[in-house]
Amino acid sequence: MISISLSQALEGFELHTRARRLSEHTILDYFTTYRKLQEFLDGDPLLSQVTSGDIERFLASRPVSAKTLLNYHAGLSALWTWAVRSDLAAVHVIRLVERPRPEQRAIVPYTEADVRAMLAALKASRLYKRPGKRHCANTLANQERNRALILLLLDTGMRASELCALRIHQTDPFGTIWISLAVPPEEASLPL
Repeated sequence: MISISLSQALEGFELHTRARRLSEHTILDYFTTYRKLQEFLDGDPLLSQVTSGDIERFLASRPVSAKTLLNYHAGLSALWTWAVRSDLAAVHVIRLVERPRPEQRAIVPYTEADVRAMLAALKASRLYKRPGKRHCANTLANQERNRALILLLLDTGMRASELCALRIHQTDPFGTIWISLAVPPEEASLPL
């Protein structure tokens, strides 16, 4: 087993994640967790010196939701899985740490009234008052475009980041849009 520092292991693991073609979002999420772990450990210990107790204390110190803790655990587990397979760690310390259980949040769908209110809000700004003047509102530009965007988001369940990533080549003349969904990682076609 080779003895390397945590930062050296992270450099190797980054190469590994890029060679596996993991999404940039996944890599960013992993390395945000690793940066926070390094700050918590206050230095650059040898990878072999990081214990399950260190990881438990790190997770316990984070003021985040249980789902975010689960993401931290998954990212750390990916690092240690790679380290064990690469003979850089003798023990998969993350497997010794209980996996966080995220709370089950109910997804409450928008009501028809909610959708109507969203679409109505596209027409004009909120009322406001200027000193010495009466209340007024401004007509908003691009109402039809904004209406189409809101309806696309509502009809597909697409994330805002997925919408922003859309490009013109993802449409065809027959009114179909091709999108790559973040979760699960797959492609979908949506008739417009």
